[in-house]
Amino acid sequence: MFWRVAPDDIIKVHTGMPSLISNKKSRLLWGQPVTIDVEVFKVDENGNVSEDVDEEASKKLRSILVDVIIPKVNLIDNVKKATVEESYSGHHAIKLSFDRQISPFPIVETADARLFSVTKERGHTTAITFHEWYSNTKKNKKYRRDEIYTTVRPTSVIPSDEDILAY
Repeated sequence: MFWRVAPDDIIKVHTGMPSLISNKKSRLLWGQPVTIDVEVFKVDENGNVSEDVDEEASKKLRSILVDVIIPKVNLIDNVKKATVEESYSGHHAIKLSFDRQISPFPIVETADARLFSVTKERGHTTAITFHEWYSNTKKNKKYRRDEIYTTVRPTSVIPSDEDILAY
């Protein structure tokens, strides 16, 4: 991306320096072990969240996250990879999805700025569209599949209060 915006009168010589800088940035940010703090707050009989921390639930959730989920989804490695890619692409997105046919754990995927676009409304991100490119060499065509993650849902997929209470 850098060379695309560099003026034509600049001699474009690639050294290993950008790679060294990107990798060093990742090591500086993520070289030490990551500490995860989890606090689960108590809920009163009316369903209101209090300011009191449920120590037992916090300890249990932290144990599940640290000992099981984070290692299973390679979260730390994905964040390190995202840091390196962000340093040369400018932006990065991490996609979390669930597919019980593939894994009982969340699926973590990373994408640099070339592989996603952001939709904003009034300055707020309302959707991130991830792009995957496919080639058909027989037809000499390229296809793009878009996967949209959004906070805006059509009313047909938002459950009614009756549906929620039925559970």
